[in-house]
Amino acid sequence: QLNNPKNLVRIFRKNSKPLQEKIKSNISGMSFKNENIGSTQLQKSVGFITTKASRKFGGGYVGLRARGAYKNKEKSGFYGAWIEVGRNAQSPTYKWGPAKPFIEPAYKATKNKLMVNMLTDARSVMYKEVQKLRKLGTLGYS
Repeated sequence: QLNNPKNLVRIFRKNSKPLQEKIKSNISGMSFKNENIGSTQLQKSVGFITTKASRKFGGGYVGLRARGAYKNKEKSGFYGAWIEVGRNAQSPTYKWGPAKPFIEPAYKATKNKLMVNMLTDARSVMYKEVQKLRKLGTLGYS
């Protein structure tokens, strides 16, 4: 009962917080069109994303949300990928400027911290699950 994909997703979600914060800080320091600094829309769309396949095996992605509650263009971070790759985007209709990567540098900066914190985060998530199991027994799991 402790070794299930939901617990793995919880561990990865908790472990991804430093990476999410670093991506948001990179976005807040970037310059955009009309000399605007930062993009609150992009910052708010950064999060931990799961897909049907990733939930099946217990995992997820950190990136820009563009579905569900973020489907609306006023909230979505759909254009962040074009900013990340710039002219290398495979789109014949959009002519983007130079690449302004903000996800890859954040990953490189936090990669070691994520690896070190993985065991600590796993321990805290499993501790909560054991507490739940003790309190509710096997009825707490569906």
